[in-house]
Amino acid sequence: MKRRIAGWTFVLFVMIGLAVDLALDHPELGALLRREHYCDGGPSSAWSKEIQTWDLPPGLEFMTAPGVVNPLVHGEPGAVGVLTDLLRDKDPIVRAYAAYALGVLGTKAGEAAPALRDSLSDPDETVRQLAAVALQSLDSQTSTTGDMK
Repeated sequence: MKRRIAGWTFVLFVMIGLAVDLALDHPELGALLRREHYCDGGPSSAWSKEIQTWDLPPGLEFMTAPGVVNPLVHGEPGAVGVLTDLLRDKDPIVRAYAAYALGVLGTKAGEAAPALRDSLSDPDETVRQLAAVALQSLDSQTSTTGDMK
């Protein structure tokens, strides 16, 4: 009986090892396992890496920088989910961009309001400010249109 349990334990560890190995070799599979959202063919983790390559000005100045708008703020399917994921990114510029983009989306980003409220206590001041601006944008658009859930 003990040999049988040990055998199954070994098989379980081998299967877990193979799953981890597959996830590392195939980022898309890893994103699926992490239940990331997708937008424009890419998971949240890919968007995080993409945003980190952009030459964004520091602080709130990037709100007016040319070329900041991309498929995430054009209402692409999945954009709100990806941006909500990015509010929890380790890089503050990614979190700040996500808050900014959710504000640009306006009422389309209504489901992100709880995550934006959580971002009001972010360690980065820019993220906190942009989350507040985004929430104000959602609130003002809601009061004028009345169409946010």
